[in-house]
Amino acid sequence: MKRLSFAFLAALVTNASADNPTPCMMNDAAVLRELFNSTRGNEWTIGNEWTDSDPFCSFCDWAEVRCKNNRVTGLSLANGNLNGPIPTDIGLLSELKKLKLHNNRLTGNLPEEIGKLNKLTSSGPSALPSIV
Repeated sequence: MKRLSFAFLAALVTNASADNPTPCMMNDAAVLRELFNSTRGNEWTIGNEWTDSDPFCSFCDWAEVRCKNNRVTGLSLANGNLNGPIPTDIGLLSELKKLKLHNNRLTGNLPEEIGKLNKLTSSGPSALPSIV
């Protein structure tokens, strides 16, 4: 009986961990959703898969998103018809190394939180947007 109970418990724990992604994964997904919503994602000329109903791991399969260990490491959204402000939550993408947002219609100020992205390496002036 103990062996059966242990096997049952192990199966429950395995299923629970598969169904409940780490907070990091949920945070990255939430930031991408906020970016989509704040920049009129339904009008983008890229990123059709961003409306996928699975908010956790599927974002790593999106063409414009690069990931490592289920964390966002790159966003290539240049020429995508993004229109609106960059959300301040972008600073939560702590593994982000590449950010390409040029040739869009972004508004407002560049969020100070981008300065928190200490791994950001290839978002030089030509890759960052000119904000109007």
